Amino acid sequence: MNVDDWREVIVWFLLALPAIIGAVAGILGLRRAKANGQHAVQTAEDMRVVREQVENTHTSNLRDDIDVLRDEVRALTKLVTRVDDKASRIGDELRTENKLRRDADARTNGKVDAAIEWATDVIAKHHPEDSR
Repeated sequence: MNVDDWREVIVWFLLALPAIIGAVAGILGLRRAKANGQHAVQTAEDMRVVREQVENTHTSNLRDDIDVLRDEVRALTKLVTRVDDKASRIGDELRTENKLRRDADARTNGKVDAAIEWATDVIAKHHPEDSR
């Protein structure tokens, strides 16, 4: 093979180009296959770890367990609401009772003050020596 001209170099290069591309593609394919194999091993390991976290020995499904908990929370919420309503009514009753007691105390104190004043006047009128 005797190359006399630059055009022949181009022709030979073009003839060899598919073989060069094939060789490069093969090398890249081998690298990718090796990487994919390593990736497949890593993926299998990741799946094993995930499976260990997901699989369990429970006899019921997680969703069923969550549904039961939801129902229990709802029942507790209703109970707390009823207790809160009762506590509110008790508070209202105590406030009313305290107001009535204060009003009665004020009336009683007014009557006691009037009785003391009356007694003081009677003592002063009938026993002036005892009223000083």
